[in-house]
Amino acid sequence: MAESERPYPITSFFFTVSIDGINGTSDGMFQQLSGIEWERDGKLEVREGGLNGYKHSLPMPVTHPDLELKRGVLPDDSALTQWCTETLSADFGTPIEPKTITVQLTDGQGNVLRGWTFYNAYPHKMGYSSLDAMRSEYLVENLVFAYDYCEAL
Repeated sequence: MAESERPYPITSFFFTVSIDGINGTSDGMFQQLSGIEWERDGKLEVREGGLNGYKHSLPMPVTHPDLELKRGVLPDDSALTQWCTETLSADFGTPIEPKTITVQLTDGQGNVLRGWTFYNAYPHKMGYSSLDAMRSEYLVENLVFAYDYCEAL
């Protein structure tokens, strides 16, 4: 799709999530996704030796928040749920198996508008929405992933 044919502004409700080694159809379906951010972790100010009137501002490394995915709870045989449960319940003697997570923002016809790849991701937190017997709502699973770095596609 040519740049001039892309819709503007871009809507954010068509997106796909794929995780290397996890191929379940519903394992890539999420309601919400957050954490696609880049931020310099401040700056380092260095005074020039012998010239006290000069200082240099050096950029600090880029940091990223955790990637957070929310979806309706799936049956226990979900490969993603099993990976998260096994990783979070294992002791430190069991190595963590990191995976690559790819997120693609698409238009209504499935054309990719933007994309991001999160490398060496692993489950950092897993939880569920609150339970309320007075309301009729779906139970939402919240999965939080730490990762090494992110690249825009």
